[in-house]
Amino acid sequence: MVELRGITWDHARGYDPLVATASAFSRINPDVRVHWDRRSLHDFGHAPVDRLARDYDLVVLDHPWVGFMADAQCYLPLDEWLPAEVLGGLASNSAGPSHASYEWNGHQWALAIDAATPSASYRSDLLEKLEFAVPSKWEEVVELGSRCRAAGQYIAMPLGPVDAITAFISLADNVGGAPFSRPAQVVDAEIAREVLDALQSILEFCPADVFSLTPITLMDRMSTTVEIAYCPHAYSYNNYARLGFRPHLCRYADMPALGNNGPKGSHIGGTGLAISSRCQHPRTAAAYASQVAGGDWQKTIYFLAGGQPANADAWNDSAVNAACGDFFFATRSTIDQAFLRPRYNGYIEFQYRGGELITRHLQYGGDRNEMLSDLNSLYRDSLTSRAA
Repeated sequence: MVELRGITWDHARGYDPLVATASAFSRINPDVRVHWDRRSLHDFGHAPVDRLARDYDLVVLDHPWVGFMADAQCYLPLDEWLPAEVLGGLASNSAGPSHASYEWNGHQWALAIDAATPSASYRSDLLEKLEFAVPSKWEEVVELGSRCRAAGQYIAMPLGPVDAITAFISLADNVGGAPFSRPAQVVDAEIAREVLDALQSILEFCPADVFSLTPITLMDRMSTTVEIAYCPHAYSYNNYARLGFRPHLCRYADMPALGNNGPKGSHIGGTGLAISSRCQHPRTAAAYASQVAGGDWQKTIYFLAGGQPANADAWNDSAVNAACGDFFFATRSTIDQAFLRPRYNGYIEFQYRGGELITRHLQYGGDRNEMLSDLNSLYRDSLTSRAA
């Protein structure tokens, strides 16, 4: 009997689909068992993944870790364990840059199994009462915010450190700022000020706790109360667009544009499935991973168990979309034009510490030039550990 242990993140979208695929794989391969454990969403984003590779064969992780993974050599380069035609098929059927996000230094370090970008979400019933269409431009978000407050409701978006820097970089790319294109700064100072002005322009229409909200806690509130009618930018969860998941049904739309480039620049997110270099059964683990990432399972077993597929076969599927309010059709332009974050060894720490600066500035104010200088300094310092 071959036993594989895996660890994923603790949410219905992250755990349930893998349990379902593990059962399906065992039915096809009776001599294989795949067991899945869970860790918190915070640990998923920040806890070093080398530790997990010591205890697990299969690890679900975020793509900014790949530079670290390559340096630490704690995970297998999957291009050495899977046929080129398999990887080529996954690459050509990727939702946006999901598959490419796990490529680094000529190797594929994980297979994309889950895809997400920050998108807009809303309660269609509340917007209908407000007689307001779903915004496509940032100035319409501000106008909707004003109308919501007049009706005793809010718009909202999560602005804790990771979500704040995600929004900052997404909007900067949306207006043509090309974040991280220069080694000395995150984004041009003039564009940075435009983005910060845009974020501050909606704060008066948001609940006071936006700085502690996460995409999940925001969607839980939107789907269980009549308090929040619209969110312009937060990592998307198709679960909330499925009947019966929460008391109120939510819908999704493309990210509203700050500039004139449509829904361009939203951070690619989601998860990838990696194999520890300590795994005693790498071929079996690779076979399982490729099955989970493949279109056939992504649009059936994986999605039906609550997953958010990374394979375009699922995004293009009419039955899949019918089951979740056309979530994938409605946000396709956003993911196809998504921004691929840096993945060098050192980016994860910069992302959190830089996000703290942006959150603190949005919440308490202060000297903007000093904050941007500190942000650039953090970025330059993080580059010293860049993978060769």
